[in-house]
Amino acid sequence: MVHYMVTAHNYQRPFDNPEIALVCCNNLINCHEMKRVRIHAFCLMPDHLHLCIEKGHDDPDYFLGRWKSFVTHESWKYGWNGKLWRDGHLSKEVVSLTATEKVTSYVLFNSQEAGLVSLWKEWPYWAEPIFGRKSWK
Repeated sequence: MVHYMVTAHNYQRPFDNPEIALVCCNNLINCHEMKRVRIHAFCLMPDHLHLCIEKGHDDPDYFLGRWKSFVTHESWKYGWNGKLWRDGHLSKEVVSLTATEKVTSYVLFNSQEAGLVSLWKEWPYWAEPIFGRKSWK
């Protein structure tokens, strides 16, 4: 598995806009369901995304680049102007089952740790697609 942290351009908060946030989340779910990528978990914060992708036959970095481009273009429909994402990303390969569980917990608890909600499940933009769970309707 690879854990990515992708930051919004200039540390802005585009995902305070629920329409843009849902474009990101719904498209990640669609990519998982269409088997373009296998997603363990993600949490979309106001200014960044934590995403855990299983390494498979396709390059996760290539997927992420295409996905960022698509979501940027979609965000323009909801009033965003210019770049949505900062160039590049932070990534770390996770190799053991214990580490996978720790990183997945870190991702899901991110909103709670940031003080945005008192319980992580209250945050509107998280999912564990491999288990069919997501926080929004």
